[in-house]
Amino acid sequence: MYTFYPLVIIILTFYYGKYINFNLTEINQTDNPMAGQLYYGFWRTRAKWKPWGSAIITSKILINMGNKESYDQMLEEAKTLAPDQIQTPYMPVGIYIQEAEDLNKWALKDKDKLTATGLPETIFNQLETCAGALREAQSIWAEELKSKQEAEEKWSLESPNAFEFRNELLHTFRYAYRKQPSLLTNVAAIAEGNDIPDMIQDLNDLAVLGRNNLELLGNIGFQEEKLATASELSAYLADLRAEVNGDKYNNNEDMEIRNSMYTLLKECVDEIRACGKFVFWKDPKRIIGYRSQYNRNINKKN
Repeated sequence: MYTFYPLVIIILTFYYGKYINFNLTEINQTDNPMAGQLYYGFWRTRAKWKPWGSAIITSKILINMGNKESYDQMLEEAKTLAPDQIQTPYMPVGIYIQEAEDLNKWALKDKDKLTATGLPETIFNQLETCAGALREAQSIWAEELKSKQEAEEKWSLESPNAFEFRNELLHTFRYAYRKQPSLLTNVAAIAEGNDIPDMIQDLNDLAVLGRNNLELLGNIGFQEEKLATASELSAYLADLRAEVNGDKYNNNEDMEIRNSMYTLLKECVDEIRACGKFVFWKDPKRIIGYRSQYNRNINKKN
């Protein structure tokens, strides 16, 4: 029905535009459970035409606020939370968001009774916005976590071969430069240390040393292409290691924002649930909607 009314208004505007006056008014609350979306209405739109006389047409146009828009809207507020205010989800985030949205739909049916006891009328829109923001924040954090895990898997597969290749080059260089004390000193310096940063740097150092003293390597049948491989592998492993380690700050920041968005949503959920339990403390059929199904299931198992 809602999709039909805007069409009527558009037709009337084109054909009877000079007779139609309307005000575009924001509707903060509606009976639609998808609070947090924007509703606009053409209020007291009076159309005058002949021969039908006059009519009053009221319509609502629904504009969805997406998760990204909700995230952008709530980001600054989320960043203002102090560390001791930020809470960590105690259930899977997807389940919590769904319960919050279900709660919102349930509570909207009792809106008059809830707001009569002091619950802010704006909280329904706020909850839906926070739910969308949390869903977006969870996706961002999950994507970062997935990328980090993929990098860790690659590293665990490729780093042993890289260490082995570094050791092979050191073995080869020691033999090729056995009669050149200064070069052997360089090889010994490169060989010092055996941790990950050392290995990555060693591969590039060996590539440079080998290119500068290529003739001696050629005399023992060494393949020059291995020097290019060592240089490229060093650069590749440095980038891969940065994905594993270098993004820790960003990953922690994404998780903190996710937790902050959860905290803001939880504030809305807790307020609505507390109010619902207060109002319907003698009505088992209504109070059930103000309790967490997830928590009930956990309690049953315990």
